[in-house]
Amino acid sequence: MKIQAIITGITNMKNDNICISAYDADKRAFIRPLLVGSRLSSSFLSRFNGLIRIGTQIEFDVVPPPHEPIPPHSEDTWIEPNSVIIKHQLDYPQFKDFISSIVDKDITSIYGYGVELLDGQPVVPPESGERSLGAIICRKCIVYSDYMGKIRCDITDRSGSVYRKVPVLARDEQYKKIGEYTNIPIRMGLTRPFKKSTHEEEYCWVHVSAIFP
Repeated sequence: MKIQAIITGITNMKNDNICISAYDADKRAFIRPLLVGSRLSSSFLSRFNGLIRIGTQIEFDVVPPPHEPIPPHSEDTWIEPNSVIIKHQLDYPQFKDFISSIVDKDITSIYGYGVELLDGQPVVPPESGERSLGAIICRKCIVYSDYMGKIRCDITDRSGSVYRKVPVLARDEQYKKIGEYTNIPIRMGLTRPFKKSTHEEEYCWVHVSAIFP
């Protein structure tokens, strides 16, 4: 089965690994392209008939999953890498209009009512929650560099809920610019479960994949 989707986020992970999110307009749903048996690396972005960026429309074949997606990462979709074709590139104003048209009401609308706060940061317990990808319009978004030089943001969503110290993991600098913004779209994601040294349990940690001033 072929799918056409628009890339909505590219985030850096450990070493040279990356995570890509996309939106299937036909199904009106986010997806997370994955490879069977290996991880996506930065070389994946430039191995086809152009460069994959945020706003790139791609086409690809879906392959049978090695296992069912594990909540809350219900968007996991395994693809045939040799089938990828770059179809079109939205410019920034076009993409900002597009992402604004598919936003959720607030952060709870993305992850469900299982969102918890640890030291002000939003988390979701493993194997719970409804999904792991979405977008919202922020009433307020303050992006800053913390004491370790990592980019984070404090978010006030449209429900008035406030979430602090949320990591901004965008690969490209233009999508994690420091500043104070109002009424802008941002793309939200969720890590796989892991335990921080200061906590006894594993959690999936909410992060920001891209900011669109």
